[in-house]
Amino acid sequence: MSKGVILIAVENKANREILQTYLKQYYEVDVHTSEEPFQKDFDLGIFDGMGLNHLRGQIDSHRSANSKLFLPILLITSRQDISVLTNNLWQTIDEIIFSPIEKLELIARVEMMLRARRYSVALEDLIATVKEGTALAERQRLAHELHDTVTQTLFLASTLAQTVPLTQKKNPQLAATQLDEVGQLNRSAMAQMRLLLLEIRPDNLLRTDLKELFEQLALATEGRDRIIMNVEVDEIGVLPETTHLTLYRITQEAVNNIVKHSHATAASITLHVRDGKLELHISDNGRGFNVEETANRLGLQGIRERADLLGAYVNIQSDAVQGGTDIAVTVPISEKLAAHSHSK
Repeated sequence: MSKGVILIAVENKANREILQTYLKQYYEVDVHTSEEPFQKDFDLGIFDGMGLNHLRGQIDSHRSANSKLFLPILLITSRQDISVLTNNLWQTIDEIIFSPIEKLELIARVEMMLRARRYSVALEDLIATVKEGTALAERQRLAHELHDTVTQTLFLASTLAQTVPLTQKKNPQLAATQLDEVGQLNRSAMAQMRLLLLEIRPDNLLRTDLKELFEQLALATEGRDRIIMNVEVDEIGVLPETTHLTLYRITQEAVNNIVKHSHATAASITLHVRDGKLELHISDNGRGFNVEETANRLGLQGIRERADLLGAYVNIQSDAVQGGTDIAVTVPISEKLAAHSHSK
């Protein structure tokens, strides 16, 4: 039988001694009188009516300090006294056992309540572990992004900048072009850094309008990957948080696919309001692919799953022969939002 700390605050001496005798061989028992405040943490509190009346404020404070955990309270009372309990006391206790106390019944009730307490503690530990693991995974992802994007972009800019003085002597026109590339790489690195900073605090993503987010994605891509990006976004009212974040994630995934797989030289991101719907298009002039054969690859499945969360329609068109890809996401919006949004 598992151990646990039991606080006994029972004014009736006979019941107090019985509880001690029955429980101390299985659990750690802390006997308390109502004249003194209790400081020690416990896993189960056993009170009688008088003890509960005297110490209820401390019980409530103890529970408030550990609000995420279940802290069971067992009341010892006689059948005659049960009728005098107030409604307030019923809000405090979790279980009742009548005196005279039967050992087997007591042990069964105590172990049941302690088991519920252990489940509560285990669940909270699991939640903390999941949160920590999720946070660690997110930190690792951001660190990977920092290395693969910002660091490499700044390295390219630095390397190119070091060649400019030598090039200037031999070919001033080429040196001017190189300086322009250094500037583009630096602007790209700044955009990448801004996006990473927003990722660290997701609330900031929600506070930043989609036009600015898309422009930062485009700027990060242009300087680093030599892809000319065009962004057009209508004036849109405040979107629901889920819609705002999902449209950004879809666009982010689509742009990543362009960079990794398309070999494109130009791409565009457009978001328009038409016929009471938002129409998002991410297009490029790169190498196309067979949509049916790659339906579950290239992040396309993730885009579809995100769109499904919004009740949105996704249409992916790509030409494996002529090239070019267009991902269209159509999202229904409220009439009020559509009325406050304006197409360019």
